[in-house]
Amino acid sequence: MTARTDHEWKPQALAIISLFGLIAVVMRLLPPEMRVWWNITPIGGLAVFAGARLRLGYALLVPVLVMAVCDTLFYATKGWYPSPYSYLGFAAYVVLGYLLARKSASLVKPAVAGLTGYVLFFFITNTGAWIEPALPEYAPQTWQTLLLSYRKGLEFMTAQDYGVAKMLAQVGLDVITAVGLVALHARLARQYNPAELPA
Repeated sequence: MTARTDHEWKPQALAIISLFGLIAVVMRLLPPEMRVWWNITPIGGLAVFAGARLRLGYALLVPVLVMAVCDTLFYATKGWYPSPYSYLGFAAYVVLGYLLARKSASLVKPAVAGLTGYVLFFFITNTGAWIEPALPEYAPQTWQTLLLSYRKGLEFMTAQDYGVAKMLAQVGLDVITAVGLVALHARLARQYNPAELPA
């Protein structure tokens, strides 16, 4: 058995992830009348931060646990089935955080990961809707129906009340959460455990 080294034990990162994971769960479970906008949560930014500061295997567990808690409750109370494509979409945020910001103290890299993650999440989840197919017009599966699924995804997002503003709010929340958590972690690590800082 190998001894755990200081750079693998990150109590500040784990504390931040635990707190913001709980916040993400609460935000996702709030009833619609208590939300400013439906389905705006910091899970993407949290996933970027986890990827940037934890080992990849542990980091991938972060959005999975947040989503699994919420999806279990949604299924039990509302009968909503979870989408595996949402889990894949949030895994993309983690991988981007890992690839772009793991060995960096830069705040630009988690911002880029948050923005890119949003775009990938859109393509992954709408490709998933096409694969299922979620709508009858997505069959048969051709390039034309795949493009149709992306167009329908954009229409769905923009047709809601304040659609474009909601899209921008989610992108902004992903970026602000990722950057804010990286900055908060850097401050805490400098003060309490410099071994957590990226080399």
